[in-house]
Amino acid sequence: MFKQLTTKITTYSVVLKKSQPNLPNLWLQFRNASNGKSTRKGLVTKEKILKSPSTPIFSPSYPHGPYTFINREYFIISYETDPEALRAAVPEPLEPNKDNIVLYEWINMPDSTGFGAYTESGTVIPCTYNGKPVNYTAQMFLDW
Repeated sequence: MFKQLTTKITTYSVVLKKSQPNLPNLWLQFRNASNGKSTRKGLVTKEKILKSPSTPIFSPSYPHGPYTFINREYFIISYETDPEALRAAVPEPLEPNKDNIVLYEWINMPDSTGFGAYTESGTVIPCTYNGKPVNYTAQMFLDW
């Protein structure tokens, strides 16, 4: 039932780097002491993140698509907000919409492929990315 795992023991050095003087932010950079090369093999990479259907990547919350949503019910409120508050809520490289509109939505999903039935509520901010319209989900709450 259990497999015995054998590993090669290697000595590693830890290099601590401060992001800025007087700040406690530290990064750990692991290097193989024998050859000085990075030991990042097997860690989370950009490619692994992009191939995962959801997080956590080691145990995704839902499967790969495509997804089918049947008989969805929506209630969406659109409102105008303060431009500075909107800019503060939108991460770079996204650009918030010029009308300063925010959406708050409630959606009933009674039949969804891979997810089952659930209700969703959250804040969506219309934005642009490289000049193309996108929606940024700032908050999402699920009743699963």
